[in-house]
Amino acid sequence: MARNPASVLPRVGVIVQSFRPGSAAFAGTLAAMLLVAAAGWQDGGGATGGGGGGAAPPEIAQEKSPARPDRRNPRQIRRDQGASEGPTMVAGGMPLQDDQLEQYARLEPLVGEFTFTGRNWFRPDAEPRSFQGAWRNEWALDGWYLRMEFTIEGRRPSTSVGMLCYEQRASRWEADFYSSSGTVRTRRTGNFDEETHRVLTMMARSSSRAESDPADQKMVIEIIDDDTFTYTGWVLNRETGEWWKNFTLTAKRVEPGATEASPGGGASAAGGG
Repeated sequence: MARNPASVLPRVGVIVQSFRPGSAAFAGTLAAMLLVAAAGWQDGGGATGGGGGGAAPPEIAQEKSPARPDRRNPRQIRRDQGASEGPTMVAGGMPLQDDQLEQYARLEPLVGEFTFTGRNWFRPDAEPRSFQGAWRNEWALDGWYLRMEFTIEGRRPSTSVGMLCYEQRASRWEADFYSSSGTVRTRRTGNFDEETHRVLTMMARSSSRAESDPADQKMVIEIIDDDTFTYTGWVLNRETGEWWKNFTLTAKRVEPGATEASPGGGASAAGGG
């Protein structure tokens, strides 16, 4: 490790003081000692001999913010790296197409961990109730699906898990969701808007053991930016033909390494996932 010049030069001065100023010996010794001091500073002090000497000041550690995980689809990553997809085939024997990867790229802002707060209404005329929770989205089954899992906190926590994929033959998104209560199951189909590609609207029919007649639902995910999205659900009133808002939530990304606490608020079920 390089030594601080200040730790070497004082010893040079002690030795030089033994010579008479102005003499040839003085000048020669001074020049020689300065060269030795410089060499000792550059190579870590080995040439200066005689123990002691201050060590170089430690380097100041610089805090580095954690790198963000790559949110791209695993197949897109391999494509960008020039790797071959090989013989992998989708269901029905159809090979992977570029337009399918383009569709999956629209999901990248949704990949990661989020916390959310929201409100729900059990009836059109009911007072809203607040809820909160955590949401995690990640690529699954080699990128064919986006696995979505969210938990609503409270005295009776509820977790819903869904698998979202792009069905190329039907040119639409499809998802199946299940609730930890075991009473709600939904199949959803829909597409992103053609203008911004940031609003995914999916129609659903929810089947529940508590309902003899499945409910018609509309679910909308809107990507606000790379770190925020909203999720809103409506239920169809079959008597009036009108949609009423069942729940809405706003999810914000939890950055890598953050220890963010869950957002405040009460908890209740969010319309069956």
